[in-house]
Amino acid sequence: MQPVTASDVPLGDLLLHAEFVRGLARDLAADEAAADDLTQESWLRALQRPPRHDAALRGWFATLVANVWRNGRRAAERRRRRERLAGA
Repeated sequence: MQPVTASDVPLGDLLLHAEFVRGLARDLAADEAAADDLTQESWLRALQRPPRHDAALRGWFATLVANVWRNGRRAAERRRRRERLAGA
């Protein structure tokens, strides 16, 4: 786990965007369980590497959630490829 970095943004200000983050996750994920996972992973990353300032937090969260989703899809594709090769 990466260490938490310094941020001038209070946790309460981040939490004001919880429904926005959940909505983004629901829009991107295939189902509710995947949306839950995406939401949880996004919050973990937000706490590990919070924004340095509170300007444009929605944009920051939108980028964060999209990146977590994209990275998860890439990891799943790499896993499928490895499993296919192992089964061949």
